[in-house]
Amino acid sequence: ANLSGKVAVVTGGSSGLGVETVHALAQAGATTVLCCRNAQAGQRVAAKLQPDVKVSRQTHVGCCAHVP
Repeated sequence: ANLSGKVAVVTGGSSGLGVETVHALAQAGATTVLCCRNAQAGQRVAAKLQPDVKVSRQTHVGCCAHVP
């Protein structure tokens, strides 16, 4: 599928299925936002994906919300 022009937000993107989901969506052309609680883990994933997909920027937002 061609996902060019689409934006995908993947939570839990720093491990397991999240990493594979980020990779597949990015390869399909989607602008993919990787969301994770650990900035270092997110940076490792971005570095791992670098040969296959373009990582345009990395931003760490230290925010966590609890919804009762």
